[in-house]
Amino acid sequence: MGTDWIDIGKRMAVRYLGPDVGPKYLEGTRDQPRWVIRITPKKITTWKVPPESAERKEAWHPRYYEPGTRWHMEYQKEKQI
Repeated sequence: MGTDWIDIGKRMAVRYLGPDVGPKYLEGTRDQPRWVIRITPKKITTWKVPPESAERKEAWHPRYYEPGTRWHMEYQKEKQI
């Protein structure tokens, strides 16, 4: 079994279980099989609205305004007011 996962495992155990429990968990499970997989995204998409355009509804992705969605109906009501 390789050991290239140990440094990553230490960081993850501390991050998710805390500095007291994390290392104990890792030591107690070192004999379990592990795999290290690197994922390199080709594209990252976010739906977060930039702060400077948060007041404009058009800043949201168009999928939020598709007919039949709650947001489409609310947007149509606001346009009529």
